[in-house]
Amino acid sequence: MFITTQKEEFSYAYISAVASVAGYSFQIAPRLLDLVGVDVTITGLASFIFVTFSKIYLLVQFF
Repeated sequence: MFITTQKEEFSYAYISAVASVAGYSFQIAPRLLDLVGVDVTITGLASFIFVTFSKIYLLVQFF
C-alpha cells in the first residue's frame, strides 16, 4: 500500500473517531462529491427536542 493511501486512511479513521465521540455520523463521500472537492460528510443526528439535521462537508488534506 502506498504511503499516501495509508495517510488518507488514517485521516479518515481519525475524523471518524472524533465525529463518533461527538455523536455525529461519518461517511466517506461518493465519487461524484469527491470530484468537486468533498471527501467526507459529517451529519448530526436528530434529537428528540430538535428535529433538524446538520451536515458538514470536508476536504481532507494530509501531508
